[in-house]
Amino acid sequence: MSSCRFCLLGPFFVLIAVSRPVQWLQDADRETIRPAISILTDVYAVRNQQQASRLVLRDLTIIETDSLKFDNDGVVDANGNSYGWDQIHSAVLNDDRQAEFDRLLRELGIPQFRVRHRLANQDWN
Repeated sequence: MSSCRFCLLGPFFVLIAVSRPVQWLQDADRETIRPAISILTDVYAVRNQQQASRLVLRDLTIIETDSLKFDNDGVVDANGNSYGWDQIHSAVLNDDRQAEFDRLLRELGIPQFRVRHRLANQDWN
């Protein structure tokens, strides 16, 4: 009796057809499986290291770019598009500036978003 299993390999789901659901790994030649698993993990690790910076806006638009420049005024992507701190929900940077970005987003982005939201709703109280 065969069964199917779904495995998550990196960003992909792989359908594995198994003729004996539990025994296939026990019967497999472990020396054959190890290099394949090693190659898959190496490819996945390299892909994650080369991943671009990802910016998520509050309207849930996702922007992937090679570089993000940011300061107290906002964020500029590689195409020259600028975003205010109040427009940004979160970001994942591909370098060591993640802590600085998170600090600026927390200190500037949340208060600016609250002010913009209250002005848009005409909440004067």
